[in-house]
Amino acid sequence: MKSAQENLLIVSKLYQSLLQKRARNIKLTIAEWQLLQLVADGNDTQQALAISTNLDISTLSRQLSRLKTKGYLIKEIVRTEEKIYTRPASHYRVSEEGEEILKKMDFDFDQFNQQIFEHWSEEEVNLLTILLNRLSKRIEQIENNK
Repeated sequence: MKSAQENLLIVSKLYQSLLQKRARNIKLTIAEWQLLQLVADGNDTQQALAISTNLDISTLSRQLSRLKTKGYLIKEIVRTEEKIYTRPASHYRVSEEGEEILKKMDFDFDQFNQQIFEHWSEEEVNLLTILLNRLSKRIEQIENNK
């Protein structure tokens, strides 16, 4: 019998792989999907997105550019009185095409998760959620104490 740690690694790799395939089918990466979702949720500046994603600005900028090139994001330059002599602020919003692709990915993600848990009871799903939340919090604590 495999240990919990071994099973976590196996499940993580399989889940990631299957999710990547689904994202690729609609011309997205997982990172782009997550970024698109963050913008849709109101994180509309690079600063807010950098905080939410924990990415450095150059990586984030490349990902935003790819989404803009694909037509999923619209970048708007905002000039305010404070920004007259400095670089103007950029705000992002999801385009209509981006909203459609986001709906497709969200639907596919929901279907995927329904397939995974179709034979699980509600109690089993709740227990897994509790245990994964506990594990996640502990790992975050360890990471923050470095």
